[in-house]
Amino acid sequence: MLFKVEDLDPVDPGNIVTTHEAKCLKYISEMVDKDLSAAIPELVDGWTYHYDVNHRWSIHDIVIHCIKLIGPCKVYLSMYAIKNYQAGLLTAMHSTGAITELHALLDYRVPTHDADAATLMESNCSSIGYVRTHSKLVVLQNENFGVTLVGSANLTTNTRLDVGVITVSQEVAAARIKWITNFITENNGTN
Repeated sequence: MLFKVEDLDPVDPGNIVTTHEAKCLKYISEMVDKDLSAAIPELVDGWTYHYDVNHRWSIHDIVIHCIKLIGPCKVYLSMYAIKNYQAGLLTAMHSTGAITELHALLDYRVPTHDADAATLMESNCSSIGYVRTHSKLVVLQNENFGVTLVGSANLTTNTRLDVGVITVSQEVAAARIKWITNFITENNGTN
């Protein structure tokens, strides 16, 4: 036996987001056969969307589509891997104003695995930190929307089966932003 339930430390209720209750769960399997505009025509506050991409879409495609739906926004991300092409897309959107602020928490090996991507992110992010992470998390936030994307895909070109969840909630977005920014701050991540 690995552990007993009674041996676990108590959970700090301050670390649990309990205010979000999904009004609707939408499973988007049709993303395989349709373009993103048809699969996700809108984002509705309080909805949680589950998707699978089956080799068709990469996470950057979904992020760009969501930004088109909600308008200019701040972007916070935590990624195990990012490639130069995807870093270029994000920084180009930042330079045009579609992304108003860009914050990144990246795995410590990104500068070794893709130095060009790391350099692009370092020169364009409002804050950046490097840690041991395996997370795949993107948060989009503006005054009208908080959109949190969590999935199995890195910010790379997708050639695998991947799944993810999009949650439209300012409360959930704020909790994930706090998580990302705390780790960036702890790891000297300001530009």
